[in-house]
Amino acid sequence: MRFSIREHMAPGKSLREKFENLARMGFSGIEIVQSSTPEHFDEIVEASKATGIVPNIFSVRAGAILDARRGEREKAVQSLKEALSMCGEAGGVGVILPPLIAVKMQGRPRIPDLSPLASTRKLEFELLVAILKEEVAPHAEKVGACVIIEPLNRY
Repeated sequence: MRFSIREHMAPGKSLREKFENLARMGFSGIEIVQSSTPEHFDEIVEASKATGIVPNIFSVRAGAILDARRGEREKAVQSLKEALSMCGEAGGVGVILPPLIAVKMQGRPRIPDLSPLASTRKLEFELLVAILKEEVAPHAEKVGACVIIEPLNRY
């Protein structure tokens, strides 16, 4: 059995220190959350090579994939693609995507209810499927990383 932990839960002040501590503690992986940006990528790869800790999961850092505003959705898709590229190159598994968390926790606008044509829930579901199928899946396949949908109902 392999153990992995989220970046902010790992002891240490720097990424390198977190990777080193996890290796000493017997972990095999880390979920990159705060540092899931291109600026940190070289540091992540170097720490992984030095310690054997695999950055197995990355997070989306910008936008909201189901925001009612197209520009915010586009930011989220770009961020998701960047995270997928980093994950694939680093030898990780995939990028975790809770589709509505940014919308709900940050008070972003939801897609309006257009009943009787379609409810908010139906429109969000169809939009998510379309974005993933048409824009994200081809990129994920190309870079060798998965999109991991995390359905959260507590928000």
